[in-house]
Amino acid sequence: MKTVDFVKKYLKGALDSELKTNVPHNFLLAQAALETGWGDKAIGNNIFGITAGGGWQGKTQKVWTTEYLDKPIAIFEGVKYNGTPYFSEKYQKTRYKYSVQRSFRDYENASDCFNDHFEVLSLSRYKNAFKYTNDPCKFAMEIAAAGYATGEDYGKILCDIIKMIDRIIIDNNLMAVCSA
Repeated sequence: MKTVDFVKKYLKGALDSELKTNVPHNFLLAQAALETGWGDKAIGNNIFGITAGGGWQGKTQKVWTTEYLDKPIAIFEGVKYNGTPYFSEKYQKTRYKYSVQRSFRDYENASDCFNDHFEVLSLSRYKNAFKYTNDPCKFAMEIAAAGYATGEDYGKILCDIIKMIDRIIIDNNLMAVCSA
């Protein structure tokens, strides 16, 4: 899916979610774009890469994903994996890359995913982010610092995508389209 098409498809849902939750719409779109490769790797309607976890009662899809951790051996969903070591410039130490199978939530529609995503962001570990709802990049950095994803530079990458999305919205006059 092209970047403009992705933003057109999910902008209204992101704006509706922002009205209900105060989470910046451009952060939501950036995170969804990053987690799904601009929609090309979406798991059902799970546009935020939300894993199923033990308490999830809905549908799931098990898929291969990549995780990055500081330990050489990790357990995901009861399966032990050996990580591939690499030197992290950011952390100035050896980290480990894992290719693992994980269960992800599978939603009936994107609206259900937006609602559930807010439930995830409402966890106490993300509370500092809500001090920055008027600054999507700071919000993103706080979400990253709280461990939403294991990838390095997650917050910085989100900030770069936020800027790209803002440009797409302006260049294509998408706010006018949403309010029409």
